[in-house]
Amino acid sequence: MMTWGLAALLGVGLTVLLYRGEVPRGAIVLPLLRWVAVTVVVAALLDAPLRRAVAPRPVVALDVSVSWLADDDDAAWRAARAVVDSLLDGHADALRLFGDSLRTAPIPDRPTDVGSRIRPVVEWALATGRPVQVVTDGRLDDPEWVARLPVGSTVHRIDRPARAAAVLTALDAPTAAPAGDTILAEVTVTADAAGAPPRQLTLGRDAQVIARRDLEALGPYETRVVSVPVPLGAVEGAVRLTARLLDGTNVTDSITVPMRITGGAAAVVISTAPDQDARYAVAALRAVRRGPVRAYWQVAKGVWRVDGTLAPVEEGVVRREAGEASLLLLHGDTAFLGAPGALRTAGLILMSPPPPGDEFYPVAPSSPSPLSDALSGLPWDSLPPLDVALTRASADEVTVVETRRGRRFESRVAIRAQERDAIGQRVVRIPAAGFWRWRSRGGRSAASYDALVGALVDWAGATPGEAADSIGTTDAAVWAREVARRAEQRPRAPTVASGPVGTGEVMGRSLGARGRWWLVALALAALSLEWMLRRRRGLR
Repeated sequence: MMTWGLAALLGVGLTVLLYRGEVPRGAIVLPLLRWVAVTVVVAALLDAPLRRAVAPRPVVALDVSVSWLADDDDAAWRAARAVVDSLLDGHADALRLFGDSLRTAPIPDRPTDVGSRIRPVVEWALATGRPVQVVTDGRLDDPEWVARLPVGSTVHRIDRPARAAAVLTALDAPTAAPAGDTILAEVTVTADAAGAPPRQLTLGRDAQVIARRDLEALGPYETRVVSVPVPLGAVEGAVRLTARLLDGTNVTDSITVPMRITGGAAAVVISTAPDQDARYAVAALRAVRRGPVRAYWQVAKGVWRVDGTLAPVEEGVVRREAGEASLLLLHGDTAFLGAPGALRTAGLILMSPPPPGDEFYPVAPSSPSPLSDALSGLPWDSLPPLDVALTRASADEVTVVETRRGRRFESRVAIRAQERDAIGQRVVRIPAAGFWRWRSRGGRSAASYDALVGALVDWAGATPGEAADSIGTTDAAVWAREVARRAEQRPRAPTVASGPVGTGEVMGRSLGARGRWWLVALALAALSLEWMLRRRRGLR
């Protein structure tokens, strides 16, 4: 009503201004008509409300993540569908599904999403100003966002029946390892809401059981990690590791992961001039590369040492390891194994450090590259400088990291990438040195170094056109989906409770004066009647 009061006051002021002086006797209706017309016009311009705001109807948001399901028991999911139907039959007028995305769709027969993120729901609700009726099992990945829902929102938590059971939530093992090696597999077992009785855990390679472990009883939602050494055979090829939970002779749960037994290392680093860059590169490779990473240093002409133990090694062994590696990093003399263009490893990283010179500072690349997305968040303006050689790129190379000399416009490329599709090879050339400054400074610079090396290794270590995995595209995709499903379906305590929630603003829907034709007609009628009366009285 404040808007109408302001319109009325403006109408009085304009009417007094227009009718300044004495109004003719019996002509009080003239300023009254002018006041009505001016008040209506101002109210229309200000879109003054014609009635009180009406709160919008709420929207139902249904969690469709697989955390609803426990084995084949979908009782909680069926109860959730019944709650949604009752809400839609009542005051709610729309349905949104959320999990790993927010969308409008019919309720599925079974939930399939591998995430329970409510943030998109909250952002949409705040943008539209509509309260939300959230139907969930309570196991949200970002529960802190629930409090930001608009006022009037409600959470309907439907709990799964409590079970005295344990499930396998993860089986962590390298996806590739050299033949004859022994790896360490870690099996994660988690109990449900009612705990779990004692069980037996077995770990097998293909059809052969290689280890058995007895598990004690677990408390509610208790997690236990069991480490099992797995000796690998001498035969190369693909194998499958399978963990099983046994209740006597009955298998209550199982999980299988693929891996490949190879004849060489997952990555080999060869440096003819070891320095800080080479040593940091080895540490970063071991943090991100699946499988063993072996490094060899040339400490004198023809004298080689193994990284770590500094044990002597023959140059022939170094050359053989380089030929068998799926990813090869050459540091120093990149022509040690011959012309780089003649090497046939799947991934090749060439680091040729130049002599110290002027400092060049990293800047955001001016052209896109296959690694642009992975490096888009790096704080380029706060990274330490590099020593960069002046080199010329070939036509099929793209810029990954660009640098510029301080206070000058001269630029040089510190990292370039190339795909040699004819032989299925990816090459990274780094004619720069000084990356160790990023790692040793710590903080965001160290995190940027790790992100850079991780992106280079993921890209160079992948076959062009395929996923970066050594176990085969089909197996890798199936395994990735299984890992995501188990991570979402793992037993865990609910993170939200049922009840009213929300502190966000609700946008009420009110009927405004702007665009109402009858108000325009009223103003025109008042002005027309005023004009006729003024003419009858001889006024202008």
